[in-house]
Amino acid sequence: MQITVQQLVNSWESLQKLNGIGLDSGITPVNAFFLSKLIGICQPEVERFNTIHRELFLSLGEEREVAYGDETRKEYQIKEENIDKFLQDITPLLNQTIDLPGNPIPVADLGNGLPLNVGDLGKLSWLFTE
Repeated sequence: MQITVQQLVNSWESLQKLNGIGLDSGITPVNAFFLSKLIGICQPEVERFNTIHRELFLSLGEEREVAYGDETRKEYQIKEENIDKFLQDITPLLNQTIDLPGNPIPVADLGNGLPLNVGDLGKLSWLFTE
């Protein structure tokens, strides 16, 4: 199975919901094992991306005070003059492909008790087949 870094990063929160799901959800033992293994493989990839993303963000950004109603908060934002550079650097990174073991799981093999909503299923479309 091959996905992009962007697909993984966008679906990471949804994928984590599947970590440690029990057989009482209706999922097959093989698929429960596969998902647990897959999450373990994906975690270092997400951490690598987050590290590089953070370094890039900090090198091209600055801390600013932003008003939220009656209060002001400090936030880190990309400097306006660096937005094009940030996009130029981050886009090829997000388009990198990651080879993952296994094949997409048929939705019918998932059971009915998984902690996923429709949005999660959309984000995880790379992981499931009909």
